[in-house]
Amino acid sequence: MTQPAYADVRLGDGRVTLRPWRADDAPLMAAACADPEIALFCMMPAGYTVELAREFIADAPRAWAQDGWLHLALTAAGSEQPAGAVGALMAQRRPATADLGYWIMPDHRGRGLAGAGVALVTRWAFETLDLRRLAIGTMVANEPSRRLARSLGYRPEALLRSFRPYGEQRTDCVVYSLLDEEWQARQAAGGGDGQPQGRLAGEALATPNEALPVPGEALAAPAEALLASDEELLPAFAAARTDYPAVRPSLPPAPPLLGDGAIVLRPYSDADVPDMVRACSDPEAQRWLFMLPTPYTDSDGREFVALAATAWEQRHVAEYCIADAASGRLLGGITLRADEAWAGVAEIGYHVAPWARRRGIATAAARLVAHWALEVLDLARVQILADTRNAGSCAVATGLGFTREGLRRRDHGREGDMGDHAVFSLLAGDPHPW
Repeated sequence: MTQPAYADVRLGDGRVTLRPWRADDAPLMAAACADPEIALFCMMPAGYTVELAREFIADAPRAWAQDGWLHLALTAAGSEQPAGAVGALMAQRRPATADLGYWIMPDHRGRGLAGAGVALVTRWAFETLDLRRLAIGTMVANEPSRRLARSLGYRPEALLRSFRPYGEQRTDCVVYSLLDEEWQARQAAGGGDGQPQGRLAGEALATPNEALPVPGEALAAPAEALLASDEELLPAFAAARTDYPAVRPSLPPAPPLLGDGAIVLRPYSDADVPDMVRACSDPEAQRWLFMLPTPYTDSDGREFVALAATAWEQRHVAEYCIADAASGRLLGGITLRADEAWAGVAEIGYHVAPWARRRGIATAAARLVAHWALEVLDLARVQILADTRNAGSCAVATGLGFTREGLRRRDHGREGDMGDHAVFSLLAGDPHPW
């Protein structure tokens, strides 16, 4: 698939059109982002100005070309004046997945424009961009958006606890997804043009579940999905909350050394490269860490060491070598991705070298990092994503008392070996394993 230039993206169905933003749209964008509902549900910064809108619009071609982040103005038939926006954030290009979002100006809500716009993007994403999975994340309080997601065929797959700020508190969010094979099956069954089925009360706003303030909705559903509630489709939803206490994370200039006497979490060095190559060439590591180069070479190891040295300064990602406290030898690696610390959340990922497995190394390292994240950095939530087929990785999360919240379906893997991620979380208010 050849990705079109931002200026060439224009989608329409006779009712709505999605087009690139233009410089003269900046005042309207700024006004929209000052709307209380858009600001709340899309987490827009206070005091969003016309100048910020101009900068956002000017950066849109680069964001699409380099980051895979597409943000388009939505207009109604017969007008070039934006009535809202639809965005798609391609969080990963391998496998090809994206999160969808939207916002609608107050005087254009209730007309089905957002549903039509997101239906256009959904069809284009699957049929032209060859994406494998689309997802929509929305705050649980945003019932119209949740209802619209189901009506457009997206399936609730996870309830993410204390996932986003919500006014002066924090809220759970629910994630909906649609897979390419589900889309194709619907088309083969003559499922229609992707417009919402049934009547919807108003038009809501939703944010994508991958950290960027782009708003969302979704695409066509079987009749039974319209009748089912989120509680029926995702039982954990019955306990959803919007009243978690707010947090104010504080990040240091550099990650500290961490340890428990048996292991130490320290920066990587060039001396670790030979062991890194052996560990990352292991078949189990290659299967579960699909982003690893194949084969994994000394050059790959040295490149990673260099990138890891600046990862915290540039992206607030802490790349730790898990080492034996006595010998200093590499036993594995663990990462804390705190690039969403602004939202109070971070993610832990880990791997253990073949010669160190079945000794509780990953559990000990994850305990240290979770303690640092929740007790020192003052984050609200740390999460672990583990392939559902990887029993050892899932056992680390459950053994530390993380709560399993649902799935991210078909969101990772190598060609021919795609998998589901189980989503686990530990909150600041949960019982802690330390």
